[in-house]
Amino acid sequence: MKITLLAGLATIMLFTEYAQAQNSGKLISRKIGRETTIENENYKNFRFTAGGGYAHWTGENLNTGNTNLDNFTSDLRHGYNWDFDAQYFFQEHFGIGLNANLAKHNKDAMNELGIKETDKMFFIGPTCNLRYISGKWGLYTGLGLGPVFYSGKVNTEGAQVSLSKTTFGLNCSISGEYRLSETIGAGLKLSAIAGSFKTDGIDERFSVSNFIITGFISFRTK
Repeated sequence: MKITLLAGLATIMLFTEYAQAQNSGKLISRKIGRETTIENENYKNFRFTAGGGYAHWTGENLNTGNTNLDNFTSDLRHGYNWDFDAQYFFQEHFGIGLNANLAKHNKDAMNELGIKETDKMFFIGPTCNLRYISGKWGLYTGLGLGPVFYSGKVNTEGAQVSLSKTTFGLNCSISGEYRLSETIGAGLKLSAIAGSFKTDGIDERFSVSNFIITGFISFRTK
């Protein structure tokens, strides 16, 4: 009887341990599977940004010999911009997108010099994008190529001159972003748009290049 009782107790203990191990294994396997699926789905998403800021018109100014006119031209370098991005990330670090940027420079010295000038440069083109995300912080870079549409207008006393040209430009950017929520963020973007074209009667090429500092708001899908 003692041998039979001990054998029965041993059998019950072995069966209980086996059942617990089987149940524990099922729970662990199911938990890991759910986490992996969610993580992979987050890699693919859309990101949109909209912002504005400072634009510095780069290039060398022609020396006219008139100090006041040269100062007027120098002041035209300072302007503002509006910037928009639409991006799709198909992997954790890689994506493609579309960037549009409008830089505007204007100076009114009609009372002092009798001249007023307004210049607009609009870039739009596809981009290749990289990203690195750590917690709520994100680092984004972009490289794009597309047309730059330039339009300039000069008003003097009794006359008006306008010029419109289209050329190709290169756009490169780097930005840092802080996520305010799961879908909304804010950040700062540094970018440069490089381009130039040839004009009649001038040996040097006309620059439509800008160095740009933009504050933005971002929106992304889950």
